[in-house]
Amino acid sequence: MGRGLLMLGFVALLPGCGGANAPAPEPAGNAPGTPVSRDGVERKPVPAEFAAKQPPRPLTDTALIAQGKELYHDAARANCTLCHGDAGKGDGFLAKNYEDPAVPDLTSVAMHESISDQYIYWRLARPFESKVKDYSSMNGFPTGSEEELWALVAYVRSLKEK
Repeated sequence: MGRGLLMLGFVALLPGCGGANAPAPEPAGNAPGTPVSRDGVERKPVPAEFAAKQPPRPLTDTALIAQGKELYHDAARANCTLCHGDAGKGDGFLAKNYEDPAVPDLTSVAMHESISDQYIYWRLARPFESKVKDYSSMNGFPTGSEEELWALVAYVRSLKEK
């Protein structure tokens, strides 16, 4: 009986052994086998070749954000406003045509906290490969250079909470 109480006491202590206060891992799309992220959206995990990518400058660099903003609004190039809208709220002209999946609100804190910079880069660079649902309409910007793609990531990140 003493041994059983000892084991019960040990098991009761387990939740306090460091795991409860450990920082959450950096979001990177969804981990393998995890179909839904913190914001309730299904996402594929970021492939290793994209997970290791790093921006050429900090994503808070004002020139990089300005470059991304220009691309975001450029109807002949990235043309993000058609679906995501001028302010990134997911209310662009074509957004009403998409419900499952809905066009994401790029100002959403939950969305930003659920994905990594590399996930956004991957979605822009390889929109068809990164689709979770076959009918996702994300066109991305697969013809963009690495700097242009990172500029768009910087601009999208700058939209958080606006």
